[in-house]
Amino acid sequence: MSKVFARELNRPVYAIDTRNHGDSSHDPRHDYTALAEDVELFLQEHKLENSTLIGHSMGAKTAMTIALRHKVPIGSLIPIDNAPVDAALKSDFGKYVQGMKRIEEAKCKKQSDADAVLADYEESLPIRQFLLTNLVRDPETGTQKFRIPIKYLSAALDNMADFPFKDPEEARYNGPTLMVRGTKSRYVADEMLPTIGRFFPRFQLADIEAGHWVVSEKPEEFRKALSAALPLAYAQTQSNETVLGVYMFHRHGDRTAKSTPPSNLTDLGYQEVYTSGQYYRSRYIASDATYRINGINADVVKQSQIAVSAPADTVLQNSAMGFLQSLYPPVGSGLDTDTLKNGTVITAPMDGYQLIPISLVTSGSGSEDNGWLQSASGCAQATISSNNFFTSAEYMSLLNSTHGLYQSVLPTINGTFNSSTATFKNAYTVWDLINVAEIHNATFDPTNIVTSDIFQQLSELSNMHEWGLAYNSSDEIRAIAGMTLAAQVQQFLNGTITSAGKQKIGIQFGAYGTFSSFFGLAIPNIETTEPALMGVADYASALTFEMFTNSSTAVSSNSYPGEDEIYVRMLFHNGTTSNISEPEVYPMFGSGQEVVSWNDFNAGLNKFAVGTTEQWCTACGNFTGSCAAYAPAGSSGSSSNSQAASGGKAGNGLSPVVNGVIGAMVTLAVVLGLEALVMLLGGFRVVSKKRLAQGAAGSPSTSVGAGAKA
Repeated sequence: MSKVFARELNRPVYAIDTRNHGDSSHDPRHDYTALAEDVELFLQEHKLENSTLIGHSMGAKTAMTIALRHKVPIGSLIPIDNAPVDAALKSDFGKYVQGMKRIEEAKCKKQSDADAVLADYEESLPIRQFLLTNLVRDPETGTQKFRIPIKYLSAALDNMADFPFKDPEEARYNGPTLMVRGTKSRYVADEMLPTIGRFFPRFQLADIEAGHWVVSEKPEEFRKALSAALPLAYAQTQSNETVLGVYMFHRHGDRTAKSTPPSNLTDLGYQEVYTSGQYYRSRYIASDATYRINGINADVVKQSQIAVSAPADTVLQNSAMGFLQSLYPPVGSGLDTDTLKNGTVITAPMDGYQLIPISLVTSGSGSEDNGWLQSASGCAQATISSNNFFTSAEYMSLLNSTHGLYQSVLPTINGTFNSSTATFKNAYTVWDLINVAEIHNATFDPTNIVTSDIFQQLSELSNMHEWGLAYNSSDEIRAIAGMTLAAQVQQFLNGTITSAGKQKIGIQFGAYGTFSSFFGLAIPNIETTEPALMGVADYASALTFEMFTNSSTAVSSNSYPGEDEIYVRMLFHNGTTSNISEPEVYPMFGSGQEVVSWNDFNAGLNKFAVGTTEQWCTACGNFTGSCAAYAPAGSSGSSSNSQAASGGKAGNGLSPVVNGVIGAMVTLAVVLGLEALVMLLGGFRVVSKKRLAQGAAGSPSTSVGAGAKA
């Protein structure tokens, strides 16, 4: 079959005998890690990169192990009739080993005699013939013996049933994957498909009416299935794909609780964003990056190529700085130097530490000290829309049905909340306080009031609470944060095109509500298509837009691809991104496609992007200050208080250039007034820092589970 594919595809095919198989060496160690290491060494020695790995049975598990280890670059993967789970060998291999041992014990002279012995263990003639291909004649005794070490394989049956990776959250391969299975086989059952999808998010399934030995039972059907898949896989791995630009929206790392302001980035949070920066350096920046942005400086940052922004918020600003420290780490004394006119050589401090400016985005200022993120948007109609959630039937039902749950955990949070505020109304801030304590406070909840089940319930309720405030399909102005993000993405990537690639990567740090708002807008019917994205994005989560081309022409400022040659994909990773937990690609706009053309990308975003000052003022019903010029004729100039002005979708149809970043003065709006509103809604009081420092009576305590009355 290898020769067939080499001929049909006109590409080199390597048929490898793994250890203890065929002509390869024999070794008593026989497990998938060892098998993977052998193949990785072969690929490295032969300088084979972005290859398609095809493996059957044990070979399938070996190929999947290689892909999940990420030690060598793999282009695509085709496992045949085996799943990435334990105990997938069932009882067949034990049978085969017993039969093969019997053949050697019987000292068979002819292959037909060996087949007769094996027939007691396997009815299928094609399978027996396949197994007997390992027989060779001993020149000294004239008897048939197996080239493979039966004793080693017999001892390794448990290892052959195992799979070295247990948790898809810790290891994932995002390359093209075709899972071929025999419909009469038990090795890839339907109930295993979700697990396969978690390990291999881009997998597709090809069913062939055969048993486990698909290749020998139905060779022609197998050939057709792979002949159809391999050219596509080869095109994807060997294409001339060039990443032109990237825009990223990133959440901060672990922090102290919102309900005990001021919130601060913790050492754990610093580590989370630093680790994320390391990953995205290895993906986009480094000289050997897997998706290196065309023409970007690999070591010494070029300020014109990168744009970083964050609101005026300590947690977000510090998170951005921590991320940048690993995205462009210190370069040492050899690179970052400057020679003065008098010949003095100046080296940057801290071993060549690189300074990257972080622009101030006033939208979202103070969001990590605010229990209600919508109040930081400054959009009057969005605030009204979110307030409507508090009068909805869904909210009232949950408020009443969960009252007992929140009161039950009050003893653990009564240093901050009381019986009137420990309710679903404050679902996120209650969960957030407990979550922070569970991570950082060794003395929290000594009597285990917050069991794992209760903690999970509180987490799910906080997700529902925040989703209700961030997005509503019948009143999309609630998702103003996602609308403005859409415009920011458009403007930056369009700027990459119009500048012929001078600006290359844009990074914005912001709060979790923007993720929810954008997902609600960009993924239709999210409740059924991607329900997992309706939860609060975890610390250090990242939403990334990669703009690329498959043009065969080398990209330069003088030879830049046209818009009809440019494509975009959206990637998201919940929590800290790393080499063992990489981002996944998500289809946008209900297309079902992981990649959309640049024109379709803009058309999709233009349905809801809010990008000009006039458009933002009109949609939000803000007609004071910087918005006064856009007040309707005859208006008093005050901001709207009615729901009627909210509208639904933006639907502006403006060009990507016009759909730009909102002006800072507009987005700031009246944060202070809205902050007072949320304090009233949430049952908090505004307390001066001086009074907090003095521990004045009645002021909220900064301790968790201290038992003091709030």
